Amino acid sequence: MTEQNIISAPTPVQGTPEASGELTDLLGLMARLRADCPWDQKQSNHSLIPYAIEEAYELGEAVQADDDEDIKSELGDVLLQVVFHCQLYAEQGRFDISDVISTLQQKLIRRHPHVFEAENLVDEAAVKVRWDEIKAEEHQAAAAR
Repeated sequence: MTEQNIISAPTPVQGTPEASGELTDLLGLMARLRADCPWDQKQSNHSLIPYAIEEAYELGEAVQADDDEDIKSELGDVLLQVVFHCQLYAEQGRFDISDVISTLQQKLIRRHPHVFEAENLVDEAAVKVRWDEIKAEEHQAAAAR
């Protein structure tokens, strides 16, 4: 966990929290659940895998149905999976949500040279080809490590 990237170490919320819509409050809520909920305490990154997969499928169904309330709910469930996994990895001292966000930002910048560099990609098809090339290069580099 990089000190400069830490959003803030989540402090478990006290009392009954309100739904503020703020990421830091969500992280505090997750920390409280890990501290005080027996089910949440028992979970591991491995035990959460089926839930992450299920929520991704449910999000796909909600988008297909084009139901805004269901989409918001299912996006929240997918976000819960991200936050829950990040909380568990942070507890293990491996990384935190700030590291995940930074990694995503780096990937988005790297995979969009037509936006952030001088590459001139003229249409969606060219962007997709370049994205796939960059992704393949990343996988090769990872395999070489």
